[in-house]
Amino acid sequence: MANIPINENSGAATGGVRDLLRWEGVTLFVGMTLFYWISGASWLHYALVFFLPDLAFLAYHFAPDRVGNCR
Repeated sequence: MANIPINENSGAATGGVRDLLRWEGVTLFVGMTLFYWISGASWLHYALVFFLPDLAFLAYHFAPDRVGNCR
């Protein structure tokens, strides 16, 4: 991960809290992947669900009428 300098007034987590949040994310990802592996479901479905937020972002980005342009 990149070490981005964080200002004290930025509201971002720093120090041990930041490390705890990162480890929590890693734990959830590993647990979710392990559960999916044990369930024996399709890995294609796993990939689709994993990348769904990215696909939604792309759909929003290329939408002809974006939310900010509504009248």
